[in-house]
Amino acid sequence: KGSQAAALYGSDGVNGVVLVTTKKGAKGRMRVTYNGSMIFKSVLNTPERQRNYGQGWYGGKVNVENGSWGAPFNGPLGGQVVPYGIPLYDVDGDGHISVNIDDNTPGPDDSSSIMSTYAPYGKNNVKDFFKTGTVYQNGVTANIGDENSYLLLSLDHLQREFVVPDDKLKRMSAFLKAGTKFGKWNFDAIVNYTRQTTNTTDSNLYEDLMMSSTDIPITRWKDYPDNGYAWNIYYQNPYWSIKHVRFNNTTDRLNLIGTAGYKINKNIDVLYRSNLQYLGSFSNQWSDGWTSTLVTDATAIPSSYAQSNASQTKYYGDLLINFNYDLTDDLNMKLNIGHNFQNFSYNTTSAGGSGLIIPGLYQVWNLANPTNPYNLDNTRGSYNSQAVFANLDLGYKDYLFLTATARNEWNSVLPEGERSYFFPSVGLSFIPTKALNFGGDVLNYMKIYGNISGTANASSVGAYSVRNYFGLGAGFPFTPTGGLSFLSPTSQTDKNIKPEKVSKKELGLSLGFFNNRILLNGSVYQDDTTDMITNRTTSVASGIASLLTNVGKLRNRGIDADINVTALKSQDFRWDIGANFTTYETEVLEVAPDTDRVAIGGTTLVGIYAIKGMKGLQLMGTDFVRDDQGRVIVDATTGRPSVTSTLQNLGSVNPKY
Repeated sequence: KGSQAAALYGSDGVNGVVLVTTKKGAKGRMRVTYNGSMIFKSVLNTPERQRNYGQGWYGGKVNVENGSWGAPFNGPLGGQVVPYGIPLYDVDGDGHISVNIDDNTPGPDDSSSIMSTYAPYGKNNVKDFFKTGTVYQNGVTANIGDENSYLLLSLDHLQREFVVPDDKLKRMSAFLKAGTKFGKWNFDAIVNYTRQTTNTTDSNLYEDLMMSSTDIPITRWKDYPDNGYAWNIYYQNPYWSIKHVRFNNTTDRLNLIGTAGYKINKNIDVLYRSNLQYLGSFSNQWSDGWTSTLVTDATAIPSSYAQSNASQTKYYGDLLINFNYDLTDDLNMKLNIGHNFQNFSYNTTSAGGSGLIIPGLYQVWNLANPTNPYNLDNTRGSYNSQAVFANLDLGYKDYLFLTATARNEWNSVLPEGERSYFFPSVGLSFIPTKALNFGGDVLNYMKIYGNISGTANASSVGAYSVRNYFGLGAGFPFTPTGGLSFLSPTSQTDKNIKPEKVSKKELGLSLGFFNNRILLNGSVYQDDTTDMITNRTTSVASGIASLLTNVGKLRNRGIDADINVTALKSQDFRWDIGANFTTYETEVLEVAPDTDRVAIGGTTLVGIYAIKGMKGLQLMGTDFVRDDQGRVIVDATTGRPSVTSTLQNLGSVNPKY
């Protein structure tokens, strides 16, 4: 907890670090454990919709409308059996299925429509559409170990069927952890592999269902999954979407962790820890398309296919040299010196288009109209960082401790002159209850501590963004037949951008009462942020919409406190209750050399602003013009409230605590 962790873990550890120790193999004979579960899931609630008016608009029933403000259910039409949706057959044999898009005047083919009583259909016609989902999970774990070696293997399989029919997920995972030590050497390794596949339909299905009126007999179209439209001609039959619009994704995740250590002597050891993470995915999606020579009033649904391959690889490696010496009988020193290297690479290749030449054959070469690659996501790149760091701990008689850290990082995403940045920290803690031997059983523990640290990061700066590469133009006058054309990006990064720096000061007190049954911890802190990295909006006349740059100086002051109480404690049972409280106040000390106010984001009507001298970021926008008594002034001609011509401060966006 605290920014001192950043010295060991870099920019990722600016806000502290969570350390996790996983299970190792158990000593003795091999133990095998099986774990299985079966879970059933159902839709609990859907948003409430009005149940007074049926399908249609403006108080009139329209059989193929997607609106839900038709005739009232308690009116003359209520309780009658009426047609819904596009007729299913050409009843009169004229080669055309007649659709009335204006009102509910009977048509020659209406008798083949799905018929239902003009009243709310069941308790909840949308909820009835969903089925009961299931989750089946099976896993087996085996472990064995002795004083020098251990081995743990875990295999797990999960199969899930969602509440939307035919939507499924499968996941298989394998976890292997092993280690051994002999002589002065010790080795640990972890292999974690997961493959997950999903097969789902279009996510717009839910929105389409929610737009339906409460009288629509949705489930009645289950028997007509090849009809592109159902109860209206504006969005697709959900059962058609389930069968003919599919999204498939296969994701492979591999995580390799290896540690090798060598103990030079009782005071010095060397450790190298590496982590390689790989994420690879293949996805494709298709729509079979739909058209009808009989139903000419419904827009044809085009067929399409798209696929994408993507991969990400991240490497993290630490070299640590650890020293542990008792300098005197009362003074202990621990020193860690290390080097860190991180590299991240990514690659995406995609293709697709519209018009399946052979229905049901989902291949890029089966497309009549392939999409130009420059309109798809085809990117690749990499970036890296490395650092040297040191951590010094001095302990005097186990009650006075000094910690000092230092780290220097080099980050490839920054401009050449700004890639190197340094952050140090120093902390002091004192335990007077041990030093002065007071408190007894009531106040059994007291610690007073203080920290001063500096951190830096450039996590908001994207790879290659300082180069502001031109992008491919689209739309008029850039046509596929006119060759490739390039445009300057409208969102740019300052070519001289610097890392964001934060200096932190903290003073705290920890108390333990009644053998630590009650633990109190509180601190006051001040954080000063300079060269804050943020998007600054600009005038559109400049040709760009926003600029990622360094802006101003912020000061954050506050209190951080927590309490933990062990309410009940026995040999077999323990109950802990905890609470924490944080309050902070942010003050904008500086903004930019040319202005005291900078827009962080928003539109011309409302936005978030950093304003010099104000507490926290401010919400600014247009407001109603009011008289001296606070009454809104209404335009006498239009009857509309009049609006201010300039932005008004509407309050801070930062919570008080």
